[in-house]
Amino acid sequence: MDYFPTFLDLAQVKDYDGKLDGESLLPLLKNTALKERALFWHVASTYKNPPCSIIRKDQWKLIQYLNDGKVELYNLEKDLKEAHNLAENNPEIASQLLGELMTWRKNNQVPLPPASTLEF
Repeated sequence: MDYFPTFLDLAQVKDYDGKLDGESLLPLLKNTALKERALFWHVASTYKNPPCSIIRKDQWKLIQYLNDGKVELYNLEKDLKEAHNLAENNPEIASQLLGELMTWRKNNQVPLPPASTLEF
């Protein structure tokens, strides 16, 4: 999602008025820091796991399973293996990230699987 904005930036296109869901990576090429932002992704495959949407923000990663709405929260600075679900111990963080994730899905019209009980 960041390639197209990067190509526009490299080509010095300033008047593009389409919707961009990414950011230019050109600052990285200039050894400048990128603006901090949340990363979102949507896994629709059911090969090994149920479909889910994910947000990664700062040290936190929240996973919401789309069939039943179950939420998992991990602190990736302390738990890279994602072995300890912290959602119940950190309800404020889980709620905040879940709200951002649902807003992202709604704004980007992310399709939910037919078996989902969720609105967004």
